[in-house]
Amino acid sequence: MTHAIRPTLRALFLLGLLAAAAPLHAAPAASPPPFPKTAVRRFIDRMVRVHHFPRAEVVRLFRGLRPLGRVLALIHAPAESLPWPTYRRMLVTTARVAEGRDWMHAHARTLARVTAATGVPAPVVAAIIGVESNYGRNIGSIPVLNSLATLAFDDPGRAAFFTHELSLYLVLCRRYGLDAKWLAGSYAGALGIPQFLPGTYLRYAVAARPGRAADLFNNSNDAIASVGHYLAANGWRRGEPIARRLPRGAASWPAGRLPALDPTPHGKRICLPAHGHHDCWLTYHNFRVLMTYNASWLYVLAVDGLARRLARGGP
Repeated sequence: MTHAIRPTLRALFLLGLLAAAAPLHAAPAASPPPFPKTAVRRFIDRMVRVHHFPRAEVVRLFRGLRPLGRVLALIHAPAESLPWPTYRRMLVTTARVAEGRDWMHAHARTLARVTAATGVPAPVVAAIIGVESNYGRNIGSIPVLNSLATLAFDDPGRAAFFTHELSLYLVLCRRYGLDAKWLAGSYAGALGIPQFLPGTYLRYAVAARPGRAADLFNNSNDAIASVGHYLAANGWRRGEPIARRLPRGAASWPAGRLPALDPTPHGKRICLPAHGHHDCWLTYHNFRVLMTYNASWLYVLAVDGLARRLARGGP
């Protein structure tokens, strides 16, 4: 799950309020309690039994590890819960468009090769990387081991998913020779320029130049190749649209009017509240492919909007 994963405006605002409310000379906060011993022990047992890790190595990784409260605060206030106009303004900006065009120019050859091989347009690849990590400039600063362990052991609603991702994170670090203790990423454990979760990294990361290991932390060309590979593997259809914006008032149109407006098969109407009205789109197969990257209408529409701006010659 690649997911849009960065500290969100709402979450940062919440944390700011909490900090501002603290007494000026408050005593240092007590350390959070350690992770549940039984859950950690079961996890270590599984890493030894299933993935053949030396027990002492995994025990050493978890020694002294404690939950990160800010991770729970951030994951429960995702950017995708913001109003659509706010979310769009946050991600589709004039600066991000200008930076994206420069980035596309610098990586034009790789983008062209990936588009030819996968059918994924270069502006779509660039828009995903622009939204995910601001073209590789913000790949996260939270220790991934801590964030994944917090979500695996201290967030019951997400425990099964993130316990699995935590195990794959350790497998990933072993495969690529990465430092599992100190590697940094997003608050949800996403990694590198395309912000892949560990399982996605293991499955879809590819090198732009065959014959070497993919490096999604430092090599933008590898990130481009990996995003294209991911979308193609998840069903991207060459030459097909993502979404088409509908005129104002489309929220109240009868369903029978849509095929007459756009005969593309299987178009699905979606509408989002926006300043006293609804913004509506017809969405297509490739829209649903992008939702495998982040299962949010807002995210996909922001990527599509940024991609359209990147593809245009004007501002």
